[in-house]
Amino acid sequence: MASINRRGKYWRVQIRKQGYPYLSATFDTKAEAVAWSLKKETELSRQTPEEVLEQMEARQYRLADALLRYELEILPDKKPTTRRRELGIMADLKTTFGEMALAEISGKRLALMVRHWEQPSEAHPKGL
Repeated sequence: MASINRRGKYWRVQIRKQGYPYLSATFDTKAEAVAWSLKKETELSRQTPEEVLEQMEARQYRLADALLRYELEILPDKKPTTRRRELGIMADLKTTFGEMALAEISGKRLALMVRHWEQPSEAHPKGL
């Protein structure tokens, strides 16, 4: 069951359910707080506590971590020219999107990344 309280000019939602991780968020309006609490409670009712914990842990892995793993495990088996090209692309990805959690990467985010790559830059005057 969600607890919704006013804290100053904001609304704080707290959801505690036995066996599940504690969830909380702050919103500008009570309507936003109620909508979020209903959405989260519905999600919790469809999942086991283990599934919820796995999802929360997945948010800890960043794109930079995945790229590093790719660099260590996959790149050594590729041709030197391919390796150089991919290292350049990965460097650009790490500086721009490296801190993004893997769980947050969606189709919409990928479209934004592609648009970013298409933009000309100093290193790539025609874009990637």
